[in-house]
Amino acid sequence: MSCLIELDINDFDINNTENIVTHKNKLKLKLIKHYEIKFRTEIYEHIIKGDENKCFDVEKWGLLNELDKKIVIIIRDNIIEELKKLGWKCQMSYGNTVLFIYTSVEKPASCW
Repeated sequence: MSCLIELDINDFDINNTENIVTHKNKLKLKLIKHYEIKFRTEIYEHIIKGDENKCFDVEKWGLLNELDKKIVIIIRDNIIEELKKLGWKCQMSYGNTVLFIYTSVEKPASCW
């Protein structure tokens, strides 16, 4: 399957944000922001369902949106940081393919 947005390893250095915002990357950055908003919305809808034992399938989300795995990881990590700042606990599981978001002291029983 071809990705809608592919991330060339030379396009972005995640550790050096000064190189990210260039004319060459402007469209990619707009698209990444669009999908970050979409991801945030779907995470919100997942959270308000109220079942902390259910996970959000990040890998499936990336495939459905035809995104390169590197872009999904960037978006996922940004949202996880936002959630943690808001007091949520986050845990990737099942080979880093799904995200559990919870408030309890212990991880959800289905998170391993």
